[in-house]
Amino acid sequence: MNAHNWFNDSYRLMDYAYENFELAKLASAERILKAVLVNQGDKDHVFIGPKEDIIIPIKKDQTSEISIAYNVLNIVDAPVRRWQEAGTLDIFIDGEHIGAQPLIYLEDIDQVMDELE
Repeated sequence: MNAHNWFNDSYRLMDYAYENFELAKLASAERILKAVLVNQGDKDHVFIGPKEDIIIPIKKDQTSEISIAYNVLNIVDAPVRRWQEAGTLDIFIDGEHIGAQPLIYLEDIDQVMDELE
């Protein structure tokens, strides 16, 4: 197998990672990040947020600029269900897209039908 020092190599890699990187928490699970307008709903808006914590590794000594962009509709039609996917949160470091995380609706919005006259 020719891997006599794999254990020590693994430790060195782990040491390097812990010494040079840290975790940045961008958002907490199920916390409100944005409100989206709702057509024909029992409320005029619905809150969206991440299903899980959004955590990314960044270099400790780097002065990175972290930015986000919402990839969601501005207006949705009722009904809307909690946990239903609402779109994604795109994550950028220094302008470079590094990934996307799903966003969910954080509440149920029922449809209200217009009454006919």
